[in-house]
Amino acid sequence: MVAARALRCTPDSLVPPPPLPPPPAGRCVRACSPSACQAYRRLALIKHPDKNPDNPKAADEFQALQRAYDLLCDKEARAALDNLLK
Repeated sequence: MVAARALRCTPDSLVPPPPLPPPPAGRCVRACSPSACQAYRRLALIKHPDKNPDNPKAADEFQALQRAYDLLCDKEARAALDNLLK
């Protein structure tokens, strides 16, 4: 009878995942600055409706934050807003 060997995961036995492929050609890539991304993530964690179950306006605030982030990351929309505010 053959004894079963216990499988052990060691750092040497782990294989790293393959690298991510580049974005498809013609696909929009976010043009946000790293500081805008950090600020969005920080505020998204604070404003998320699941984090604020007692706030009835949490969903609206989170959606407004998402729209603002999308506007800042869209080069054409941001340029139009900049021209409008001049």
